[in-house]
Amino acid sequence: MPCACESVGRGRAVALRVMRVLGLMDGVVAAADPFRTERGRLGDGGDWLDVVGFAQLAGADTTQLWRRAVFGAIVGNLDDHLRNHGLLRRGVHWKLAPAFDVNPEPLGEGNSRQRCRQAATTGRSTRRRRPLRIALFDSGCRANFGQAGSMTNLTDSLMLGPRGRRMCLEYVAGTDEGVRSALFWLGHELDPNPGVLLRTGDDAPDHEKHPAYTGDAVAELIDGVDLAAIRKNILRASLQRSVDLARYWQEPDGEDAVAALPAVQRALRRIAERVVPAIPGLTAPREPAQWAVEWHPIHGAGALESAPAVVLAEWARGTRDEEARATRERPADPHANWSGTWWSVPQRLLSTRGSVLDALELVEDSLGWEAATVIPVRGSGKTLEIQSPDDWADLCREYPMEVTASRRHDWFRVTGRHGRWLIPDWQRVSERWDAVHLTTLGYLSAATRLIEVDAEYASVIGGWGPDSTIWLTDVAQEADGGREQWTRPSNDWRWTRTALLG
Repeated sequence: MPCACESVGRGRAVALRVMRVLGLMDGVVAAADPFRTERGRLGDGGDWLDVVGFAQLAGADTTQLWRRAVFGAIVGNLDDHLRNHGLLRRGVHWKLAPAFDVNPEPLGEGNSRQRCRQAATTGRSTRRRRPLRIALFDSGCRANFGQAGSMTNLTDSLMLGPRGRRMCLEYVAGTDEGVRSALFWLGHELDPNPGVLLRTGDDAPDHEKHPAYTGDAVAELIDGVDLAAIRKNILRASLQRSVDLARYWQEPDGEDAVAALPAVQRALRRIAERVVPAIPGLTAPREPAQWAVEWHPIHGAGALESAPAVVLAEWARGTRDEEARATRERPADPHANWSGTWWSVPQRLLSTRGSVLDALELVEDSLGWEAATVIPVRGSGKTLEIQSPDDWADLCREYPMEVTASRRHDWFRVTGRHGRWLIPDWQRVSERWDAVHLTTLGYLSAATRLIEVDAEYASVIGGWGPDSTIWLTDVAQEADGGREQWTRPSNDWRWTRTALLG
């Protein structure tokens, strides 16, 4: 690739150097310091996070980029700089250029780059005798490569979750009237509790009034939607609606059923591929600054929960008592008309979000509050990140608490599964972790879906919103900055700050 941007093969492709498109000077990327966390700025050498950020926007293969980063760190490629990474464009698609100028160097003792490489490959540092390994490089950068290192895998994760599919379906319905109309009619047909449609001034029989749509027909309409530009206001509203319509005590509604149809899932994948880069913080870990919300005006809001150990002890005792009582008193038939506790996390614990608007807008089964007090929170300690259904299953396996009798009927309606159920024993989790954070991707890929734990048990994530942290110990407290009062008009989801209590 002899220049920054040139035609290749008689104009059939365009080659572009990453250094030029990022507006950065040349410099070593990964092998110089594979644990670097500071983002590249104009005029410095850049880093792998800059490369990944552009590759994600361009739709290039970030799985391959991840492999190159790890390979370069392992073999000591000291020539790994921005001039030696490129992209090829064919038509409207970008892909990574073949790897070039890879120059492994022998391992030595006197070079700081070599020490980083030694620490990455052997777990020993000549300066600091403590294990580092590739895991540190992974923890610093991998989330920016996407779930399992790939935008493709981000799309897969989004499409596996009912909330992710519903968000994509809401988005395309919000941008196209034909899809919106077809979704309404097919959703009404598939809804297990469709209600009654009332019309006036039309004497035709009901079966002649309703347009008939199939999953294939809806998919064809979705395929025809123009996705040249993602409208972020509609995407935000779609995310909010998907969260608001999460249900853990009844069957999926008609629109969730439409989104689960194979033909519609296939069509929605194109939507997911386009919206993934437009969702801020999709895989981001817990931010240091957090916000709690009280659904009262500012002078009526109480103090934050300050005794999580007491809450967890009461929760554990109450959950076991409820399970024993449900075993004695409730029918074993999952079809029985019975409902009870359906959530998966203790509701009295301090729960926070990474942004004020997320705390106010991304609320499951919202009750239509028109006033809220938002409270700044700062927390420290060890935080467990839940990025996927597998992460939740791992937590249930490590700290199991059986809730079969108490959740049987509700979770059967949600998932269709008849079997034994687990949730994490949060009191035991608190012995190791100070907080647990459900990322936005974790929510969209896992909430309201069946999560298999093992051959006998399964679980459901219920009652926990996207980018939400529950605090298990007393490491979180109200921060300086003052409480804020936010209000919104009736039937309008847009919130406005109206008061600040310093």
